[in-house]
Amino acid sequence: MSNGQCGAEKPLKLTRLSGDVALMPPATLVCNTAEALARLATEAQEASERILKAPLRSLSIGTSYECRGQNHDPEAKLSEHSFANGVDIMGYGFEGRAPIKVGAGLDDAPEATFQAAIRAKACGFFRTVLGPGSDAAHGNHLHLDERERNAGHRLCQ
Repeated sequence: MSNGQCGAEKPLKLTRLSGDVALMPPATLVCNTAEALARLATEAQEASERILKAPLRSLSIGTSYECRGQNHDPEAKLSEHSFANGVDIMGYGFEGRAPIKVGAGLDDAPEATFQAAIRAKACGFFRTVLGPGSDAAHGNHLHLDERERNAGHRLCQ
């Protein structure tokens, strides 16, 4: 797909990941980003069972492919979303319990422990992980991308 400077070669449209985890709405991603998301979902399922005692059934997706500047700034460098190389997780859905929205204010609740575990695991699969507390633009979601950096550097905030 192509849109000016934006686009991706051979993108995938993901609707569901292993373990019957639905992506709502579906995500359009390149292969390596889709693989990283699938690996994270497997870890999230384990954390969900262990910490929340409920199976993970869905990931609420905010943005996957979208041609735009970083943080929606038209003057900024193109976002990794512009290349189907980034995905935003807005929340998590479970079987038998209320969904959790990504964000602060959960204190020491199991939901906070779950979110911290997912974020820590994400840092092992993605080159960029930004979420609540990293900056104002990422206060309500977990931004994950596979941006190439010098010497394999990762940004995990």
